[in-house]
Amino acid sequence: MALLSFTKRCLIAPAIVLCLVCLMGGNSNRLKVTEIQIKAVFLYNFASFIRIPARAFRTENASIEYCVAEDQQMAMILESVVKGEVVQGHRLAVKHIDSPDQVPGCHVLYIGMHDSIGVERYLQMTAKQDTLTVSDDALFVKRGGMVSLLRKGRRIYPLINMDEVQQSKISLSAKLLALATLVGTQDE
Repeated sequence: MALLSFTKRCLIAPAIVLCLVCLMGGNSNRLKVTEIQIKAVFLYNFASFIRIPARAFRTENASIEYCVAEDQQMAMILESVVKGEVVQGHRLAVKHIDSPDQVPGCHVLYIGMHDSIGVERYLQMTAKQDTLTVSDDALFVKRGGMVSLLRKGRRIYPLINMDEVQQSKISLSAKLLALATLVGTQDE
């Protein structure tokens, strides 16, 4: 039964994103979806398309912890998106952090700042952890981050630094990789 739920989620989630994208920019009677809401849905879906090693969890039933650094709006939106959700047997939880010292225990870290020194401090704290690092800064993957959520026209797509992902113990699904643009640290 859990497999059926996971399969349904994998089929429904992209459809939801597609609907949200189609509704962007419509007339005033239509639902207006913001870029940050679409990025929050991407973050939510990462839980279904990555495998976090068991050692990254304090207990077998521990939550998948989304940490949002330096972006209160994203934290609030993501919290509403993941509320009550369970993926791969783990409840999803969101916490807003404002210091790199709060990174331990984060499974997915969204860094909302673009200041290179600040970003570097957060990334240093994830160096020996199994934490998927995400930002919406185009330079993030060059600075050692794993995923940049970028906008191209009306579409949001992930840019993934495979060198950084491979150094961690996180596995990315083929479906996620097929949606993304893949680069290495030395690539443009």
